[in-house]
Order: sequence, then C-alpha cells, then structure tokens
Amino acid sequence: MTKCTFFTQIFCFSLLIFATSCQNNSSSSQVDEVGNLRGDFIPEPDLSELVIDLTSGLEDAFKKGDMRTVAAYFSDDAVILGPDGFKIEGMAGVRDYWAKIKEPLDWNLAVSAFSRNESVILGNEIYRKWHNKPPDWKASVGEKLKGKSSIYQMGHSKIQYKTDSGEIKISDVDYVLIWCQQEDGAHKIALHSFALN
Repeated sequence: MTKCTFFTQIFCFSLLIFATSCQNNSSSSQVDEVGNLRGDFIPEPDLSELVIDLTSGLEDAFKKGDMRTVAAYFSDDAVILGPDGFKIEGMAGVRDYWAKIKEPLDWNLAVSAFSRNESVILGNEIYRKWHNKPPDWKASVGEKLKGKSSIYQMGHSKIQYKTDSGEIKISDVDYVLIWCQQEDGAHKIALHSFALN
C-alpha cells in the first residue's frame, strides 16, 4: 500500500466518523414514554437536567396530593396569570389556589422549550402558533426579574382532578413559567402564565 493510498483511506474513514457523529447529534432530542420532549433539545442543554427535575417534582407532588409542596415550588411573591384578567399574587394566594384541588388524579406538564433568554421563548415557533397566548407577564413581574438569574419555560399542561361532587375536571392549557434563582440557590416559580388550549 502506498503512502498516498494509506492517507486517502484515513481521510475517508475520518469523514465517515464525522458524518456519523453529526447525524447522531442532529437528533439529540429525547422523547419520553408519553411522547413529551425531554432533554437537550434547545440552545441551552446545560439547563435540561435542572428544568426536567423541577418539572418532574411538580408533577410528582401533585400526583401524591401534596398541594403544599406544589405551592412551595413558587416564590413568596409569585404571580399566576390566566384568561379574563385572572390574577393571583403572593404565597397565600398560591397556597389557596392549589388547596382547592382536593382529589388530584394526574398532571402531565409537557416541556416544549426553555432558556435563560426570554426571546428564545417569544420567538419559538410553537409559541408563535398558539392561538391563545398566556397573558403578558412584563407588567406583573418585569421589574422583579431585573438582575435575577431566570429560566423561561413553555409547554402544555394537562391536569386532571375530581371535584367534591365526584365530577372529573380537566384543565388543558398552554403555559409559560419563569423560574428565578433564590438567595439559597433554589429555583422557584416567579410567574405562571397560562391560556386555555
């Protein structure tokens, strides 16, 4: 084998490895057993584990019926915004909001995108296609977020619970969450804005 042929084969082999690597990386999104995107599928994969842990923690606490723990994921000055001017501010209101659910059945909190940059959410194709967008949060929490380490998260939420009369209710919404890092390092929800799907 000549020196030229040997280097040609090495070069071709290197190209093959590079192409295979690119192909594997192009589909780095992960889909869980219920078909929700979970993983390093947006520009900041370093946030994936944190966001998935926080989201899964909320779901698990809800399914266990532990509404105080669900409320504890919110900051003391959290804001919840919904359709038709619905607004809740502060921990007392957040606790009351979740305490109304006496018999939780299931919560599927799907994640579509997350980023430290608000524009990644607002410019996201899924967000732009939502017919009903969650209420604008800037007037409510814009000033509170200045200088804080925030994570913007968007997706679809489907909550099922039973009323006192035994009727099964389903809350089916698109949402935006803003997580803020607290002084103790924990991330808590500063804003939950949602729109009926």
